[in-house]
Amino acid sequence: MAAPSRLSLRETIKSDAVLLFKALIDKHTPLFPRLLIILLIVYVISPVDILPDWILFLGIVDDLIVISLLTKWIKKLLPKKLKDEFSGKVIEWEVIREHTSKN
Repeated sequence: MAAPSRLSLRETIKSDAVLLFKALIDKHTPLFPRLLIILLIVYVISPVDILPDWILFLGIVDDLIVISLLTKWIKKLLPKKLKDEFSGKVIEWEVIREHTSKN
């Protein structure tokens, strides 16, 4: 039995982004996770930060911590069916795109 492959950081970020987007527009997503997704989007695009970005290293690290913690929390709150349906979709699409572009 083959061990499950681990996703790269880039693949994980893309997969999480697709999952959160699909969860935001899916009618089966509960209200609280939807609100958290909207809060996450607002935090990402907002110029207001916990620590300003001009503070080297710490300004970016606090954003990454907030984003990763909110994403983990949202993923825990999502219904299992939704997570199973949309997790890893980006990876599948990239594999399909690679195979079709070579032909």
